[in-house]
Amino acid sequence: MVDYVANPGGGMRYIAQALGAMSAVAGGLSIEVVSHSQALERYRAGLAEVGVAAAYTDAPPRNRAARALYGAGRVKALRRWLGARGVHAPIQFEVPGWVARGGADAVWFPWIHLHMPPPPGPAPVVATLHDLIFFTSPETLPPGQHARERRAVEGWLGSGHRVVMTSRATLGTARELFGVAPDRAQIIRVAEQHRTAAPADPPAAWAWARGPFALLPANLSPHKDHETAIRAWGAWARAAGTLDGGSALSAVPVVLCGRDADLSARGRGAQLARLCQAQGLRLGVDVISLGFVQDPVYFGLLQRAWALVMPSRHEGGGSFPVAEAVRAGVPVVCSDIPVLREHMEAIGGRVSWFGVGDADDLTTRLAALRADHARVSAEARARVSALSDRGWDQVAREYLDVIARASRLAEHARARP
Repeated sequence: MVDYVANPGGGMRYIAQALGAMSAVAGGLSIEVVSHSQALERYRAGLAEVGVAAAYTDAPPRNRAARALYGAGRVKALRRWLGARGVHAPIQFEVPGWVARGGADAVWFPWIHLHMPPPPGPAPVVATLHDLIFFTSPETLPPGQHARERRAVEGWLGSGHRVVMTSRATLGTARELFGVAPDRAQIIRVAEQHRTAAPADPPAAWAWARGPFALLPANLSPHKDHETAIRAWGAWARAAGTLDGGSALSAVPVVLCGRDADLSARGRGAQLARLCQAQGLRLGVDVISLGFVQDPVYFGLLQRAWALVMPSRHEGGGSFPVAEAVRAGVPVVCSDIPVLREHMEAIGGRVSWFGVGDADDLTTRLAALRADHARVSAEARARVSALSDRGWDQVAREYLDVIARASRLAEHARARP
């Protein structure tokens, strides 16, 4: 498994659960993680935490720029520093040549972005393309990166490597943007039976957690669209007449959590904090920004949540937080985007949809939920037993089948005179 990014959050969770399931399904499977520096250390810690046994190889990327900017955290920090000075540093990881020529039976790239495809070798290469958000939301990439990222994705899609996508919606976007054939990728949908931590009680200092609250679990990437949620909360408060000392809104604050979701931070966090103030919302009362929280705390909050709100404009194979809330019997209000429709139809989940980027529509949905919360909550709990039971063992079998077919094709090609 080769990855130089080690995306915190959903990316790491996907990889850990898929690798753990592949190891369980394929008896005797050996996993070698090829990465570098901070990303490699995140894999050591993250996979050990969930009991996935692996060997680790520290293999610096071939290109000097990537070696200088290795590790997602360091990449972001240095890019911010350079960007503030008008310098933009595009980066792509070029993997060592031995990766596809070495002794592995197969090579998996679980995150195509920021990686150049390796040249073909004896070992079949399978790569997963979760989303094309970098192209549908260009603001998620720094200036100068788009052309390089497009070349990398086109390289993967035009290569002989096997490509997996996690939704039909992503394949449809790839057809629109890159003109790929409908059969270019194997669709392997994410599972819903996620490995979750045992819920922990929230800290005693979080008095708001003892009353109703809405949960918005997302990092601060622009495509998560916190702006729409903040504007909706402000409109909801004004409609209820609560911004002048009333108590109706403060009974249902919105709680932001996720990597970088701390509105005291510089950059985007500070921008969102200013938007809250412009909407008349009180930080720490109406809008509570926790930033990253450990899994036990998060699942403890999810169990207590009045609702989960997801305003995202784009996702990959669906949304882990939305699926987890539906499986926990928590009411969900989320943006009506194709991939989330596809995900909910697949698992049999019911949520309240609002128009993408439409704060007024979200306000209406929140008010309707508040007026009928007891019934909606009871229905959400009652539907849990009817949801899809797709597990990560099924995901593992589908990946192993893709790898086996790629291996057979490679053997056939080598056998030809």
